[in-house]
Amino acid sequence: MPIFPVAGNHEEDSAHYFRYLALPANGSPKHPERWWWAAFSNVRVVGVDSNEPYRLVEHLRWLDTVLGSACEAEHVDFVFAQLHHPA
Repeated sequence: MPIFPVAGNHEEDSAHYFRYLALPANGSPKHPERWWWAAFSNVRVVGVDSNEPYRLVEHLRWLDTVLGSACEAEHVDFVFAQLHHPA
């Protein structure tokens, strides 16, 4: 069963977090698993670390690219964002 974890303040960049979770490595080059996206059928799920140290211009540019490509993709009907902080 897939789970969609998003790293945050309590993980403290622990090697265990990244070693034991199989996260998509499609984030930005410096942070390939810190933020990510996954596709399932016509759904794109985007994982976003919403903590202060990772609110970076690099992160926003990556997110803009991912959302833009989802808008352009004819097969993507839904986009869900999974943030570290709950809704």
